[in-house]
Amino acid sequence: SQVGNQVKMPAEIVSLNGETVTRETKLPIRYAYNYCTHSYTMAFWGETEWQNEMDWLALNGVNAILDITGQEEVWRRFMGNLGYSLDEIKDWLVGPGYYGWQYMANMENVNGPIPDNWFAQRTELARMNQRKMRALGMTPILQGYSGMVPNSITEKDSKAQVIPQGLWNGMQRPAMLKTNTETYKEYAKMFYQAQEEVYGKVSNYYATDPFHEGGQTGGIGRDIVGRKVLDEMKVYDDDAIWVIQSWSFQPALLSEITTEEKQNNILKECNLHISDIAISIIDLESEYEKIFSSIQNIEVTIDKDFQIVTLLREIARKILSDEDVTNDFDMLKQRIYDVSESMKEKCQNDKMQDLKNIDKQISDKKQAQEEFRLKKERTEKILIENKNNIDNLNIELNKLKFDNEKIIKKYNLYLSANNDDKIEAIKKVIDKDKIQKIEETKSRDEAKEKLKNLEAEIRTQYHKAEETFLPIFKDYATNFLGLDIDVELKKSSNSGLYLALSVNNTERRDKFQLSESQQYFIDIALRFALIEIGNSQTATMFIDTPEGSLDIAYESRAGKMFGDFVNKSFDLIMTANINSSQLLKQLALKCRNEKMKIERMTNWTILSKVQQEEQQVIENAFNEIEGALNGIG
Repeated sequence: SQVGNQVKMPAEIVSLNGETVTRETKLPIRYAYNYCTHSYTMAFWGETEWQNEMDWLALNGVNAILDITGQEEVWRRFMGNLGYSLDEIKDWLVGPGYYGWQYMANMENVNGPIPDNWFAQRTELARMNQRKMRALGMTPILQGYSGMVPNSITEKDSKAQVIPQGLWNGMQRPAMLKTNTETYKEYAKMFYQAQEEVYGKVSNYYATDPFHEGGQTGGIGRDIVGRKVLDEMKVYDDDAIWVIQSWSFQPALLSEITTEEKQNNILKECNLHISDIAISIIDLESEYEKIFSSIQNIEVTIDKDFQIVTLLREIARKILSDEDVTNDFDMLKQRIYDVSESMKEKCQNDKMQDLKNIDKQISDKKQAQEEFRLKKERTEKILIENKNNIDNLNIELNKLKFDNEKIIKKYNLYLSANNDDKIEAIKKVIDKDKIQKIEETKSRDEAKEKLKNLEAEIRTQYHKAEETFLPIFKDYATNFLGLDIDVELKKSSNSGLYLALSVNNTERRDKFQLSESQQYFIDIALRFALIEIGNSQTATMFIDTPEGSLDIAYESRAGKMFGDFVNKSFDLIMTANINSSQLLKQLALKCRNEKMKIERMTNWTILSKVQQEEQQVIENAFNEIEGALNGIG
């Protein structure tokens, strides 16, 4: 690091006892620096400092770096295209120790000018740094353009509409173009092209902070500024992502960014994660295959065993002394065999542990991949719903325009009529409105009467269900939850009658007020009750791996609930994972061999290598369940 190097290794490698240690982060972007860091610390860094810094950043998991090295060359080209001479550009640029604040639009013409050869030197350093970044899997964050220009810009371009920005800590701020003008669009295009000439297409991330620590909007809303800045970024780069320094974050800048754009960014993030995880899984599976193959070809080194070395020395001594070494050779052969077998076994055990660790990593990554897939699915659904809503709104808007056109035509006819015709027309409108009001009142009263009768019928049916259906449902659900559960018919002034689910006398109206397992098993309890109230003795319920959503504390209760259902002469077909779950054991204890049969689906397929190695564990799990079927539990 920049504060010292420590590469001293311990005398002995620290043992991990065969464990593979993996640490991961769920954060896709690990960002380094703000602008000030570049000027406080890095203003005059060369190749050596930057190489050390990037190695250190990579070791710490950083993958996105705010990179302003060489930006002065971007501004030299950009301003040159606007008609500025090299001397004018050097006068406007600040000294290297102040670049951070100039690129945040805080100052101009402070502690310069820089020498002519500075531009080429820093450009070469920037390009070298970015090659290193990309090789280490890091993305440079370049500059975005939000309208910063020299205060002298109108001398070069009379059509430029600028907003003076005043002072920052007593220093003159650069001016800012009005972002709602064509000139801003032209300048943004020129800036991004100049930046691409310097660095190439190396990033989709662009940092810029309009109105950082002050400045004037010139009467343009910050939301409009934000909208225009992002629009021009995306004109240049359709995948552009705008980076804003968080300590001066201004929510108004982003208020006009549409939900669709935000959702599309989420989709891109999900696709990136899914792709990265897929590559990681392929690497892990390849490593798994290598380790598994190596188990069959273990090489053993025995030359460091103390007893073997001692025996060899003793044999050498006896041979020189012309003594009998027959017994010694027998002892040596036995020792070599024992040591070889012991080392092979230890090596196999270590490699089996490695295989288990890799299996766990693959499982975790697949779970993470599934989470991102579901997130992507939800986002795509939101985008489709939003599009449908927009389409519907457009239909309503077109209808409104059509209706208004007819009103305008009627109004124009009204204006051209004489007074008698106008009075007659008004009377007709009034009479029509009276008739319409009478009809609407009649329709409303009829609807009220129908609603009243319907609510009365619902209450009657509910009271019947209170005596027949609800006790069965509550019995199943309460036995599972271990909490008092109730269902009441209530009336809301907004939505009318509704069924309210209460747990321990607390109403749960929203889905998130119940855990995933509570939702799942209350739904099953409802289905059990519907089957039972239907008086059908031939009903069959199919359930797939119910233990997947269960907290361990509820496994036993779920098994008992399923057992109660089966013991009422109903059929239940269920798939389940073989593990230490209490669900299957309790179900087996409840039903016994008379009412429960286990089908070993592991006999239907080819087991994985790890499953083959752990066959005894699987067999033990089956035996426990079969013991419960026989009343052992």
